[in-house]
Amino acid sequence: MYPEDKKYTVDSTHSTDSVGSGHSTYSTHSALNTLSTAIFYLAILFFIIGFNFSDRMAGNWYQQFLPAINNRPISDITFVDSLIGFAVTPYTANDTAYILKTTNSGDSWNRVFTGPTNSIGGFNRVKFLNLSTGFVCGNFLRKTTNGGVNWNLVNTSGIFPENMYVINEDTIWITDSDGLVGGVFRTSNGGASWQQQLNLGSQN
Repeated sequence: MYPEDKKYTVDSTHSTDSVGSGHSTYSTHSALNTLSTAIFYLAILFFIIGFNFSDRMAGNWYQQFLPAINNRPISDITFVDSLIGFAVTPYTANDTAYILKTTNSGDSWNRVFTGPTNSIGGFNRVKFLNLSTGFVCGNFLRKTTNGGVNWNLVNTSGIFPENMYVINEDTIWITDSDGLVGGVFRTSNGGASWQQQLNLGSQN
């Protein structure tokens, strides 16, 4: 073998190795690009499925269901925040009144108060000042200070409140449509005493 042939052989081998290495690097980059592209499009697909084609799309309405309450209607509903809310059922003779609570934006509800309407009255309004303190009224005014676990009667001095507006724990307005002793009443001491603010007789 001539020296020139030997040199040519060595250079040829070196050249072949370089080409092979470059081809391997190119294949690795190509595979990584393909994988990155696939992951990118999968992420877009999951985003579309999760947010655009959900049966609970943002800005749309979907039906929620209450527990067994004998087909009673809801007379009022309020939410303390995006998760916790309360609902009440009205008076119906010889039936049951309920106070309901949800802790998951209304997807499920639990009965937190149940009683016969003939003795406790129904509930027309529900109002919460914060997560703990709330009021309901119907024939009577009731208050909770533990998020609806217990509901205690608030003295209304013989007034049967059909509606209410609660400003804070001390200041509450209630109305009673009775033509003789009804009207608009206000307490500034949490129900310890009430002052009549307006009486329109038969127009109460």
